[in-house]
Amino acid sequence: MREHQRKYNEPCLISSSTSAHSRPNTARSRRSQIIDGSVAAMQKPKAARAVNFEMASHEELDQYGMEMLVFASPELSSVLRGHLLIERTLEALIAKKLARPKKLFDKHRITFEMKVDLADAMGVLPPSYVSAAKALNGIRNAYAHREDHKVSLEELNSLKINWEPLQKKAYTAVLAKGHEEAVQLAMIFLNWSFLRLLHPTE
Repeated sequence: MREHQRKYNEPCLISSSTSAHSRPNTARSRRSQIIDGSVAAMQKPKAARAVNFEMASHEELDQYGMEMLVFASPELSSVLRGHLLIERTLEALIAKKLARPKKLFDKHRITFEMKVDLADAMGVLPPSYVSAAKALNGIRNAYAHREDHKVSLEELNSLKINWEPLQKKAYTAVLAKGHEEAVQLAMIFLNWSFLRLLHPTE
């Protein structure tokens, strides 16, 4: 175990029946399912085990993110869960650059926006990611102050990070079906973008 397997990066839950070596759906196949509009074909996991965001593989983190975002249908739930996923990724990115991250995260209450600014200052978060993360935080805070808040199209567009043509096509198709589905898909795409910062080769 690395020294900084830590409390602030507390265990998350993913399926124990779908390990990085045995699960039938790889990260790429899950992405194809999402983009092709066949999310319903994915099976909801029955069991769970703990995984550390900093030490988990890209496949494990992608699986966990899909479980969080695909199987939670309400718009608000997608935003809150997506916010949590991005925050965990920010923590892992920051921790990779620190010798003793527990000194920072265990002793100080660091807000989401402060984590974004810290990751930006450390050079681990590109400008487009900074903008998207802060936009997400603004949406999350809007929900905190107004329970009837609905994400606008402008807010959703602020979450886009270098979308590929297939992503744009899938988003346009889903948007025509319903707003909640569009929010969910935007959060899934945002999570994928941030995971690539942790695992650039995936």
